Amino acid sequence: MATDYVRPLRGRERPKWRVEDSTSADRRPGPGGPSRYHPRMIKAVHTLIYSDDPEATRAFLRDVIGWPSVADPGSTPPWPIYKTGPSEMGVHPTSGGSGEDAYASPRHHSISLMCDDIAATKAELEAKGAVFSGDVADYGFGLAAMLEVPGADPIMLYEPRHPEAYDL
Repeated sequence: MATDYVRPLRGRERPKWRVEDSTSADRRPGPGGPSRYHPRMIKAVHTLIYSDDPEATRAFLRDVIGWPSVADPGSTPPWPIYKTGPSEMGVHPTSGGSGEDAYASPRHHSISLMCDDIAATKAELEAKGAVFSGDVADYGFGLAAMLEVPGADPIMLYEPRHPEAYDL
């Protein structure tokens, strides 16, 4: 691939990558020719949390995470739909490796929250009452901690070490 990612190494600053030498060879052909992003075709990613206590989950997203929302008048009572900010999507294999490095996982979807400084973000969320199910750990792709969500499963909070796509 002709794309090289370059990240500056400046103190504790979050790594940033930029595409250096992207050529048409980077575009893999699809059924209609080379793949190209058409911003009017898909405008956002909509995620869902299925909760045993939706009111507690909604209060957490509103009061602790601080996401603004709009009300869906088609639901009774009107459910909030939260603005989550920029998004990106990765696709991971369900199996791979060999020997001791072999892994397998069922097909599923996952929600993670990205931040620039996990220690500062974790402290800020804890000051608002958030609970984490462990310490920050190095997962290779980034530093991460599991954020407990009332009424729902935990969500990973992480400081990525990989190239970010949400602002392409």
